[in-house]
Amino acid sequence: MLITLVFAMFATPPDTNAVVVQPVANMYSKPGVDVSVVSQAIYSTNVAVLEKQPGWTRIRTPDGYLGWVQSSALIFSKPYAADGRVAQVESLFSGIYREADITTHQPLLIVPFEARLEVVAGPIGDDDRWLQVRLPDDRTAWIQSGDVTSNGASASSGCPTSGAEHRPSATIVRVLRRCCAGAADIRCHAIPGRSRIGRECKRWIALSYSRAIFCTSASRLRR
Repeated sequence: MLITLVFAMFATPPDTNAVVVQPVANMYSKPGVDVSVVSQAIYSTNVAVLEKQPGWTRIRTPDGYLGWVQSSALIFSKPYAADGRVAQVESLFSGIYREADITTHQPLLIVPFEARLEVVAGPIGDDDRWLQVRLPDDRTAWIQSGDVTSNGASASSGCPTSGAEHRPSATIVRVLRRCCAGAADIRCHAIPGRSRIGRECKRWIALSYSRAIFCTSASRLRR
């Protein structure tokens, strides 16, 4: 008993934060791939570490989902993109490149909508096309500025500048229709679970219409 207490006193505290380093990481109900997928976590998300088993980690996402992910999908580190200049992906997907050029090499990785990245420098290049970012594994890379909004760069809010009607963006509409398995209308709020890029259908509805409401309000204030 005494030996156990001594080891407990000097044991390394468990990691409490991890960052997702796969574009989309499946979250399972138990540690194993042959069980149900309960949710997904997208690239660069900070998650709380709740429990560890060999090869598996139980996590909680910022929106409250619990599940097991393969430990290889995580980096155990301090919170990423929690302050400073941060860019958030606004395209359906966006490529991250090793240099400010899309033709020299294939992307280092493709990250989904709403992934957040720490901005190192930029925008630079023709038409201020590129931002330099630091990835969760400390590598530096480049992303096209038109694919993101940045809290430190001149970026559009996504709102139209005129017109009485404000609709969800074409990108969001396309994703909603994918969630609904190609349905002609958009009723994803009735469908539980996640889309193929790691977002619940009901969150797309909330996002698209909250943005539409914001844009409408902003338009009225400009008048």
